[in-house]
Amino acid sequence: MSKKLVLISKKYNNANSISHSNKHSKKKQYVNIQTKKIWCAKEKKFLKVKLSTRILKDLSRKTIDNLLKKKKFRNL
Repeated sequence: MSKKLVLISKKYNNANSISHSNKHSKKKQYVNIQTKKIWCAKEKKFLKVKLSTRILKDLSRKTIDNLLKKKKFRNL
């Protein structure tokens, strides 16, 4: 399963894991992805999409139709 978002191309962040002896090793910080069914009023049906929790927070304030209008979001 891919850890990349459907609506926005967001992927992992590169970071360092630091041990007790202060050695640095590379690690990946993945996006918190949730699968949700969201009502789309324009199409009058539920859309099953993978969303980050950040986008879910935006959806509580806005509708999916308004988010799809933005340039950074791709159409489903």
